[in-house]
Amino acid sequence: MNYVPTEHIIIDEATNRRLVRKIDLYLCPVLCMLYYIQFMDKFSNSHASIMGLIPDHGMKDTMYIWTGNFFYMGYLVFVSIGSRLLQSIFVVAWGFIFCIHAVPDNYPDFIVLRTLLGILESAVTPAFVILTFHWYKFEEQFSKTSFWFVFNGLGTILGGSIAYGLYIHGDNYFIFFFLLMGMPFGTVKLVGFISLVYFSKDIKHRLPVAIFTCVLCIIAAAMLAWAPIANARLAGHYLFGIRPVSMTSTVNAIYLMGYCTGNLIGPQTFKQSQAPRYAGAILAMVIYIIVSAICMGLLKFLYWKENNVRDRRRAEMGDYLF
Repeated sequence: MNYVPTEHIIIDEATNRRLVRKIDLYLCPVLCMLYYIQFMDKFSNSHASIMGLIPDHGMKDTMYIWTGNFFYMGYLVFVSIGSRLLQSIFVVAWGFIFCIHAVPDNYPDFIVLRTLLGILESAVTPAFVILTFHWYKFEEQFSKTSFWFVFNGLGTILGGSIAYGLYIHGDNYFIFFFLLMGMPFGTVKLVGFISLVYFSKDIKHRLPVAIFTCVLCIIAAAMLAWAPIANARLAGHYLFGIRPVSMTSTVNAIYLMGYCTGNLIGPQTFKQSQAPRYAGAILAMVIYIIVSAICMGLLKFLYWKENNVRDRRRAEMGDYLF
């Protein structure tokens, strides 16, 4: 006990800024790089679907949809315990499982790998949130979490670029179009996330910003579904990349469970009979985004009401009770 300091250590603002810059220099690049890489492997299934994955594995009807569903089933089941195992085996196993996706030549083996990949990837986001909360102060956590989260957009851009570069059958123009046109979607997502983080920090109210992004997504989905001009539908697709993000420890767990559930249900709304516009699926998107905006509006009202009740009690009973 003789070595325990008897006085508190006071860190001035200038020293704190230097510490934050040093943490940013060593921690943020690793988090950002890993996050966009793990997002690239989510998109790899879509890229592979137009490069021969479906006929190579004998997929018919809704079999391809289930390759995504099994991924998120594994993700949902193991998301609560994945972060505990991250330091031991998950990182190495995640990379290994993703690399051997090229090995199976039949549907059952591929489904097993997709499920294992979802299980192993379930540790990424919770672990990143824990690391961010351990290294940054409360007022810094939102902006830092949002910073590495926006690299989803970079993952979309690089994933499309790499997929196009690796593609060897250059005679199919529509494949080139699909891969190349996905890159602006990632750019809009990257720029949109950064802008929303900046504005939400500036106005100090996050729920109105989240509701605003829901309105943008409703407009984007409506353009994608019902715009008569092809370029307008494409603009709606790009605009749809912007969405609200909230990352506190409790909200993160709820967010990930909802994220996985949505990714399980969403693909089932795409009916082959509605191809290529899939109006029913896009209508489902519009409905759930409207419901999300209404829920956030109700949450904002409840917060406002509770704060008013607290302020009245404080005024009536005196600040010393608080």
